[in-house]
Amino acid sequence: MKVINRKKYSYPRQKTDKWKKETFQPLSDLKLRLKLDDGNMIESAAFHMIMDGRMEEHACISTQVGCKYGCKFCTSGKNGYLRNLSKKEMKDELRVLAKEEKTEKFDCIVFMGIGEPLDNYDEVVNCMRELIEKKDLYSGIRRIALATVGIPDSLNKLAEEKLPIDLWVSLHASDDEKRKKIMPAANKYSISEIIKSAEDYYKKTGRFIWLNYMLFLGFNNLNEDVKKLANLLKDKKEIFKLILTEPNNDIDNYQKAGYGDLLEFEDKLRNNGVENEIVRFMTAGKDVGAGCGEFVFIPKK
Repeated sequence: MKVINRKKYSYPRQKTDKWKKETFQPLSDLKLRLKLDDGNMIESAAFHMIMDGRMEEHACISTQVGCKYGCKFCTSGKNGYLRNLSKKEMKDELRVLAKEEKTEKFDCIVFMGIGEPLDNYDEVVNCMRELIEKKDLYSGIRRIALATVGIPDSLNKLAEEKLPIDLWVSLHASDDEKRKKIMPAANKYSISEIIKSAEDYYKKTGRFIWLNYMLFLGFNNLNEDVKKLANLLKDKKEIFKLILTEPNNDIDNYQKAGYGDLLEFEDKLRNNGVENEIVRFMTAGKDVGAGCGEFVFIPKK
């Protein structure tokens, strides 16, 4: 595995001060383009930040060479899908990132890069388990996290693993018809199926689920969306926490939401009785092209 390109951005103090009241305060971002032994290229990222008053190193790694799910707001699947990454390749991503960041271990590792982690189930689960048990590249300060479009059977299987991980489910719409317009996976898995599997996951593991909702103006921030999302979250404040995110890419002719739009949408949810924890996730990595949906897979020529 070889570093082909690196982008690093250090945040000026004036910019980081605006983040002090948010989930984290970024200090610098790093994105690497990595050439695999078979000639294909993937991307991974590291984030240096302040959380809960302490300096932390976080890593975001890819799990597949390409992606077959084709979400409209994501560039990772633009060049198709070739194969799964092995456990060794995923750990190699972490080793290269650690070397570049001059750190031995990451305080948080998220499986949120290129690919659908649950499609590469065995290798991803074995990788997470080894990181947790050996702590060779992982400090254990914060939980490992996995992001998924929501695959009910795999979520049920993952619940049986009893791994101490956080689960992020990419929702991005409050009903199936809208979700189908931006996420092809919605043609196979309905929101009700995904929510049911997520609830079962909570019952078996005791771990709440993060629902990720990327806001596009005029598409999924309408009053009807507020009411449907509020109904979905009703009486489930112990199970689901909501992450409102700013998009990094465009879909159709809809405008990307800004910070003020996230605040307005949150207020509307509160006014409709939502009691769940809501986090406004100011997406990290934008200045190096390492925000949500920005990782690129390049097949060998």
